[in-house]
Amino acid sequence: MPTMSYEFYRILHFTGIFMVLTSLGGMAVHMINGGTRAEFPARRWTAIMHGIGLFIALTGGFGMLARLYGGMSLPVWAWIKLGIWLLLGVAPAVLYRAKGAARALFVAVVVLAVLAAATAFRKPFASLNGTTAEQMIDDEPEGADFEGDSLDEAGENADPNLESGADGAKAGSTAED
Repeated sequence: MPTMSYEFYRILHFTGIFMVLTSLGGMAVHMINGGTRAEFPARRWTAIMHGIGLFIALTGGFGMLARLYGGMSLPVWAWIKLGIWLLLGVAPAVLYRAKGAARALFVAVVVLAVLAAATAFRKPFASLNGTTAEQMIDDEPEGADFEGDSLDEAGENADPNLESGADGAKAGSTAED
């Protein structure tokens, strides 16, 4: 059975994130402008986008975790992200019930999204699972990094296999490549 790549799960995860944030933004702007749940013509579409986006983001996130950790238990930073996603999941209910909180929730959604991103990038508390954040970053699956990430301190390409010749071809490549 073919397995999906880390990059596939990352794209899936970000697609879900964009769907969730877009739908929450639409709901919040409607409520800030004095709208109500009953008179929101796009309520059905934003709710569908929110729910499917949550599902896609969680599927992509757990797929990436499976590629990084295999069958190990969830790291602490992943539990933090799940808590953030739980808050983003209940945000529409809060928006529709507390009309006065729409402006604050509009900002809170952005803050939660930045906090989730920072948690994913820094992987706090990873050492509680016996792995430091630096090891997790170094242990990303093969091909999960961009080619431009392998630069030395001077900004030159540190990987000799990626250096280009005068004709723009990679060093050591042939016409058949």
